[in-house]
Amino acid sequence: MTLFLFMGGKGAFMVKSFNHRVFSLAVPIILQDFIMAALNYADVAMVGQLGEFSIAAVGLSNQFYFLFFMAICGISNGVAVFSAQYWGKKDFLNIRKILGIGLSLNFLVTIAFFIPAFLIPERVLSLYTLDPIVIGLGKQYLKTVSWSYIFTAVTFTYVFILRSIGMVNLPMIGSLTGVISNIFLNYCLIFGKLGFPVMGITGAAIGTVIGRAIELFIVIGFTYFKKYPIAAKIKELISFNFAYLWKILSVSFPVFAQTIIWALSSSVYQAIYARVSTEAVAAVSIVSSIERFVSIFFVGIAHSAGIMIGNRIGEGREDLAFRYGRNFIGMTIRGSIIGGAILVMLRGPLLSMYKLNSLCYDFAFNLMLVSALLLWARSSNVLLIMGIFRSGGDTRTGMILDTLGPWLIGIPAALVAAFVFHLPIYWIVLFAGIEELFKLCIGYPRFFSKRWLRNLVQLQE
Repeated sequence: MTLFLFMGGKGAFMVKSFNHRVFSLAVPIILQDFIMAALNYADVAMVGQLGEFSIAAVGLSNQFYFLFFMAICGISNGVAVFSAQYWGKKDFLNIRKILGIGLSLNFLVTIAFFIPAFLIPERVLSLYTLDPIVIGLGKQYLKTVSWSYIFTAVTFTYVFILRSIGMVNLPMIGSLTGVISNIFLNYCLIFGKLGFPVMGITGAAIGTVIGRAIELFIVIGFTYFKKYPIAAKIKELISFNFAYLWKILSVSFPVFAQTIIWALSSSVYQAIYARVSTEAVAAVSIVSSIERFVSIFFVGIAHSAGIMIGNRIGEGREDLAFRYGRNFIGMTIRGSIIGGAILVMLRGPLLSMYKLNSLCYDFAFNLMLVSALLLWARSSNVLLIMGIFRSGGDTRTGMILDTLGPWLIGIPAALVAAFVFHLPIYWIVLFAGIEELFKLCIGYPRFFSKRWLRNLVQLQE
């Protein structure tokens, strides 16, 4: 059965090759993101058995990791814009140069985050909360889990380049192996099962480090064993010169800046929620982990759109790339309505798995309704910014939207709701969500203008 319609000039017609390509790309990406969401959910669920303070400690520690993760994703996404278009031209040498640039830049980012997380974890946590109990519990977790940053940086540089050239199965296998190992170790180390000592949230950190190391071994090992196109020699990784690096950075830097700005705004949101109450930030941590299971479908669709649109632009087929984008927009809107309904229906059963006091449960229950209401707007922005504009080389629009949206609209609205009107946490999050509507008001006209379509690999010649 054909599920997607490709809209032409005078009506709808079926394009089986398009549908097959969407499925072949989206399913492994969605499965990988589902696996990563399962890891996050398992961490929160297991730590959730230790109480609200432990949930808050892990949740806030992971906010710093989130900044790091978004930084390396920003760099990896930025360079993958080029590798996707180079793949359309079958230019393997330049793809390997791009991989080398990504690894070099992500190494610098890793050092910048690892040092404070390892040496002064209590000061890092104090940026998010003033609760001494939460800081005391979280500092050892953050110090231990910081070792996973090294493995994550290398793994995800390879993962994003592999995805950009359509090789999406290996990242999925690597994530699956790492997550299974992580969940098993969490069970053993948090609760002291199978002869292991009871280590609480420190055990969760150790499980994460080992899981990330296993994932790295799988991804790198199979890339070189199977001799994939990105299995570069060291000489190929460092074969770029400064002029080439500058050209890449001129397009990639806005992606990195956009990701960091967006991640910083997310951390500011978390700081606002944490200062409302410990129950509020615990509820946000729980709902965020649950929400990921719904949103991963749309992230997978966005990545698929980026690959397919980028490859078509590299081939010089810009009109087809635009039609692909229009089809992906309709797919995302329809799917997000279904996803929001699922989120509302399952909120009771999902929250019953946690040991929460009545206030925290009430916060989380209402937050899931807010999340469902905002899902269509968030998913549409993810598609436009991460998938369509970025693959077309229009990286500045995404940076502008993710700067103006939160800092001009969302954060001020959340501050007013929290500290002027003293509203409950679910109203604060709803006020913050106004930024998504603002971004759509700019994003959709930009898409239909076609000004985002740029052939970067021709510009490099």
